[in-house]
Amino acid sequence: MKKNHRLISIIVIIVLLCAYVGSIIWQKYTNSVKVRHAAEQIGYESSMKIAQVHRCFDIFDHCYEQLYYQTNLTQDELAHQLNNLSLKTINEHDEDGYVIFTAINFGTTSRLTINGQDGGAGDRSQLPTLNGYKWSLKDATGQKWLINYFPLATNPGLITLNGIRLERNIVSIEYQTR
Repeated sequence: MKKNHRLISIIVIIVLLCAYVGSIIWQKYTNSVKVRHAAEQIGYESSMKIAQVHRCFDIFDHCYEQLYYQTNLTQDELAHQLNNLSLKTINEHDEDGYVIFTAINFGTTSRLTINGQDGGAGDRSQLPTLNGYKWSLKDATGQKWLINYFPLATNPGLITLNGIRLERNIVSIEYQTR
C-alpha cells in the first residue's frame, strides 16, 4: 500500500513538473512571437535580423525578450512607425550610441566592430561620436517596452557586423517579460 502511495506521489510530482516546464516554454515562445509581431509593425523583416535573445538582469530578475535588426528607416520614420503599435509612450531621450556594441557583442553570437574595435568601454578618443535614441513605452497590461534606434549607417565603412560592412541602422526592441 505504501509503495502505491509513493508511486502515485512520484507520478503527480512528475506531471506537475512537466506542466510547469511546459508553461515556461510556452510563455517564452509567446513572448518571442509578441516581440517579432511588434517589430514587424515598425519595419522588421526577418532577413534583417541580427539576433533575438531572452535576458534577465540584476537580483530583481527583470527579464526581457530582445530582438536586434537592421533597418533603412531614419529616426523620424521609425518614430512615425511607432504609431502603429498600441503602446503608450512613457518617455524618450537621446542615448550613447555605443551601448549597442555592448548589447550585441556581449549578449548575442553576433559581433559588431567600429574601426576594428569592439566599441566597448575602452578608449573612444579615436572613434567617431555615435548617438542613439530610446523610447520607453507601456502596453495596456502595464508591461514595459523599449525601442532603441542607432543610426550607424551615418558612418559608412567604419562599422562591421560579423565582418561585413554595415550600411544600415540598427533597431532593438525589448519586451519586459517579468
